[in-house]
Amino acid sequence: MRLTFYLDRPQAPRTALMLNVAVKGQRLRFSTGISIDPKHWNAERQEPKSTDPHVNVNSRRLRSIEQFVVELYHAQPTERGQLFDVPKFREAINTFLSPDGRQSGSQGIEADFERFITSYTLRSSSGLVTMKRPGTRSIQTYRLTLESIQTWAKTRRRRLDYERIDLDFYVDYTQWLSSTRNLTDASVSNYIKVIKTFMKWAKQQGYHTTSAYESFYRDKRNGDSVALTLDEIVRRQSLSDSWRLIS
Repeated sequence: MRLTFYLDRPQAPRTALMLNVAVKGQRLRFSTGISIDPKHWNAERQEPKSTDPHVNVNSRRLRSIEQFVVELYHAQPTERGQLFDVPKFREAINTFLSPDGRQSGSQGIEADFERFITSYTLRSSSGLVTMKRPGTRSIQTYRLTLESIQTWAKTRRRRLDYERIDLDFYVDYTQWLSSTRNLTDASVSNYIKVIKTFMKWAKQQGYHTTSAYESFYRDKRNGDSVALTLDEIVRRQSLSDSWRLIS
């Protein structure tokens, strides 16, 4: 087993500190719950610099995480014939890292999306959960959407993390669907609708706390969708906020 800490977005003004655990041929990624300015992070030593205003608290948090994961690993069955239970191992770490001590349940976006496809039920007009499953065509669109973001991530050499489903993702992904996959605007709009539905579902499950996906825009002019630039999205969001303040 190999355990490493790293910055999610080294170029950002402030970013999440992530945990990577390489075990049994798999790479498990988690958020440590720590947010830090990259200039206060020592990548070589994998620890906060003395300039970090919260160096003592953050250092103790990282050491406690490291100790927990190492002890958890060595507590796994070692007898011949017994397999190392990676899902259970991941679940225990998620439980330890979750703010309130409860299991977050997330297995990563791709696995969560698979769970969404097989378990999502429709909501009523008032937003209540029903027992009715989406139709076959909708399920097919869900599957195509998942396959498309997996291909996009592989092509762009980017990880699929909840925190990365932001406006930058939206702009690049929609442009890629249009220019590389040659999808119609209506199809792009449908994919964005599925992603927003999935992200809302995942948030309700407690898998993430991000909200950038709520600003993903679906333009229905002429029945199509038009991918906006990042500046256009921010401008629309600002206008929307202004109207709320006036009203």
